[in-house]
Amino acid sequence: MPDAARPRSYRWLLTTLALVLVAAAAVAWTARSRLELRFGQQALDDLEFHDADSWARSILARDPGWHPGILLAGRAASGLRDNPRALQLLATIPDDGTATAIAARCAAGDILLSRQHRMSAAEEQFRRALQQASAHRIANDRLAYLLAVASRNWESISYRIRICRQDNFNPLHLKILAAGDGSLVDPEIIQLFHDADPADPGPLISMAWLALGDRDLPRAEAHLRTAIKTNPDLLEARVLLGSTLLQAGDDGGFLAWHADLPDTARRHPGIWNNWGRFAAEHAQPEVAARCFWEAVRRDPNHHQANYQLGQVLTQLGRPSQATPFLDRSRKINRYTTRIAAANATQRTGDMKLVVSLAEELGLVWEAFGWSQWVTQQDTTQRWAQQALRRLGPGLDSLEPARTLASANPVATIDLSDLPLPDWSARIANNSRLPRELPGVQVRFEDRAQPAGIAFRYFCGGDPNLSGPRYMYQMTGGGAAAIDFDLDGWPDLFLPQGGEFSDRNRQSTHLDRLFRNTGAGRFEDVTLQAGLVSNGFGQGQAVGDINGDGFPDLLVANIGGNRLYHNNGDGTYTDISGPAGISGDRWTTSCLLADLNNDGLPDLYAANFLSGKDVFTQECNRIRSPVPTEPLQPEAGNAPPAMRSGNCSPLDFPSAQDQLYLNLGDGRFREITAESGIQVPRGNGLGIVAADFSGNGRLNLFLANDSVPNFFFVHQGQGADGIPRFRERALPLGLAVNQDGRSEACMGVASGDADGDGRIDLYVTNFLNQSNTLYRKLAEQEFFADITQRAGLFESSVGLLGWGTQFVDADLDGQIDLVVTNGHVGQFPEQDTLFQMPTQYLHNTGQGRFVELPAKRLGSFFSQHALGRGMARLDWNRDGLDDVVISHIDAPLALLTCTSPTHGHYVALRLRATASARDAIGTRATLHVGDKRLYRQQTAGDGYMASNQRQLIFGTGSAKTVGPLEIHWPSGRRDRFDTVPIDCELILVEGRQPARVPR
Repeated sequence: MPDAARPRSYRWLLTTLALVLVAAAAVAWTARSRLELRFGQQALDDLEFHDADSWARSILARDPGWHPGILLAGRAASGLRDNPRALQLLATIPDDGTATAIAARCAAGDILLSRQHRMSAAEEQFRRALQQASAHRIANDRLAYLLAVASRNWESISYRIRICRQDNFNPLHLKILAAGDGSLVDPEIIQLFHDADPADPGPLISMAWLALGDRDLPRAEAHLRTAIKTNPDLLEARVLLGSTLLQAGDDGGFLAWHADLPDTARRHPGIWNNWGRFAAEHAQPEVAARCFWEAVRRDPNHHQANYQLGQVLTQLGRPSQATPFLDRSRKINRYTTRIAAANATQRTGDMKLVVSLAEELGLVWEAFGWSQWVTQQDTTQRWAQQALRRLGPGLDSLEPARTLASANPVATIDLSDLPLPDWSARIANNSRLPRELPGVQVRFEDRAQPAGIAFRYFCGGDPNLSGPRYMYQMTGGGAAAIDFDLDGWPDLFLPQGGEFSDRNRQSTHLDRLFRNTGAGRFEDVTLQAGLVSNGFGQGQAVGDINGDGFPDLLVANIGGNRLYHNNGDGTYTDISGPAGISGDRWTTSCLLADLNNDGLPDLYAANFLSGKDVFTQECNRIRSPVPTEPLQPEAGNAPPAMRSGNCSPLDFPSAQDQLYLNLGDGRFREITAESGIQVPRGNGLGIVAADFSGNGRLNLFLANDSVPNFFFVHQGQGADGIPRFRERALPLGLAVNQDGRSEACMGVASGDADGDGRIDLYVTNFLNQSNTLYRKLAEQEFFADITQRAGLFESSVGLLGWGTQFVDADLDGQIDLVVTNGHVGQFPEQDTLFQMPTQYLHNTGQGRFVELPAKRLGSFFSQHALGRGMARLDWNRDGLDDVVISHIDAPLALLTCTSPTHGHYVALRLRATASARDAIGTRATLHVGDKRLYRQQTAGDGYMASNQRQLIFGTGSAKTVGPLEIHWPSGRRDRFDTVPIDCELILVEGRQPARVPR
């Protein structure tokens, strides 16, 4: 080798050696850092945060840019509650797809979410983590929880399904999937987020939900507009704003809302659902159908869209297409309801139905998840183990979606040819309801005491202590107006409760009969009339069962009904045994009406609950039929109570209603099965029989508690004389509310609320559910929930309604509403009333109502009580509707109308001759100027009620009225060109009207 080459070779060797030494040092250096990292992580696991911080500082002193060391330092700072330093450190780690980067994003998100309560900032961190690893369990779990707290549940579905696919979920995930929007809204938690960063739009959607719960639509609207202004991409805020404007009846605001929507809004099912609701409310059924179809296409489990699409398709004469959507909405309703009930009681056996419904709905992940949870809680539930074996093998091949594509009805029903909304078309703008009605002068006084009525329903306990302790103590009693002695003055029958264990044996708490003397007083004639009725009374019905002209009496009891025959001499005879109608069920409401057109009233008993423990299960509190408390995060798999209390109607089997055919010889034959009313799951509380179709046949509406209502449509009768009915509540719009959800229905008022000549129904419901006004649509066998448009949502959602009646307290011809309210238990933690006020809602025209303030109505409306049954009558015969209200914590009220100014009236008492004398189903139309006032004689009359058989027409200032048209059940039509005003007329079928003597 030449001499010149040696130095170069030497230098190369030195360089190589140096590199080797440096590499060795680096390896040693790195090895030390990794060792210290292990020690630091162990310290974190042991919650020794100071030690972890020391190890992290040692690492960063050696290698300040090493990402694992920075992550350790950030976690240690977090453990030491040094949140600013932790976030600063974690922010220096770039999103490079490594496990360290993903962990940094999740750690920062946890600090922002749990410590600093900065919702939007936390969301950004979790989304950045998922952009690097879409299946990351912690990031999916945290983001799903955050979105639920923010009331953005539709967005959270995909993240929850990812968690389910990893078989790493708890019941909270499944409950939120089922419960949907608002299920995780806790006022205290939301306020924490808002206080931490008032400029953050994240909490504002949930704050809007809370405002809606308080019936504060302006506040909700303000929150949503602020959220959208701050973050225009918050589609859930846009959806809820549109829904709020619809609820307020603000058409102009809704159109402006639509014009401001971004192009991305079309992907959200809630936007399409709002468009569908708007189209449906403006008589554009084809457009509504298209919009609801688009909503279901995007979300097969959108409850309201499925239900409304089925309703609109029914209106369009497409029943075969409507059926799948109505059926799906029914199953979704039952699925969510049963989850709430099963988890409140924590009875794992009840989950079998939940799993079955989940499978039918194509919710395979949820079916598997609930089955898995049941097996963890109770190894004896073999059905759950079988479900896991059946469902498990197919999970890996499932698409990452909540619902099987094949389970969505839109897969087989294509409505894409129907028109889309034409926003350029001119749409009539609905004005908002007035808040004050200064010209209306309505007054009532409770005259029970001066009239000599001393009665208080005894429920078997002291309701003032904490509320009812048993389910049977909840319902209270009803009232009936009955002119038992035919002197022209309506008397009162009042069923009584008593000590439950002594029912049918005791003599202390008897049903009472009060005779109206006609001189402003009533006298108790119970014993003189031979009415020794000592069962545990609920409701009653009045009717002439044998056509002798005298009203007989049916009393609904728990454990045996009683039928009393009016002897015509002021006395009654108990014919329950020979009549064969006693039974042994819990009957709440009942009616007597001729259902087969043979001239004899038949008997219908609406029954409530059954089960071996329904009367013995002690209930510290009666539980709400809907969730009243937000779901809370849970530890492990222990299910949190979804609802407060111990008992609910859903915890007991339903009792089957019964129908008895009047044989004409004093006997009745049960025809429940043959008649078609044998339908499962009917917790009957209220009932009305009326000719809803104008065809001379009586249909039956049953208000059911916590399950869908029934509407039995008369199909005619055969040669055997048995009337046939078909249950059609769901397709005809009466089963549930406009959202497709069943409610805890109790009272029912029937009448022409909007002056269109058709019978509408107003149904009272539980707290946090509004009462519901079902409007009979023109020329269709169909009803629409118009509660919000009628102004009846806000006035009722904060109260628990029972008895209700239509009255006309100022005789302007437009029927108003009276509602009695009262809770079933005391819930101080919920800031709700126990005793509640009675309400008067004035009809402002075309079926739109405004609640009048209590101070204008009389002192009774400022008092609070536990109201239950209500019946309508004109006890002092002044032409003004009065009501009688039964309470379970206060004496009965004889609420007498004393309005200082009012119109004229015509009062009709009907007697049929070619059909049953009670003339149930008779339709009367009185022409007053250019108006047509419509009334109908009905039976059942709502919640444990039997109204006076009298129709009152308020004629306002008109003194000349007519013609009067009468359509009798027999098919006969009578017409009278003019009728006198300010008097009572008796109309016998086929004869001229006659004044009722006083």
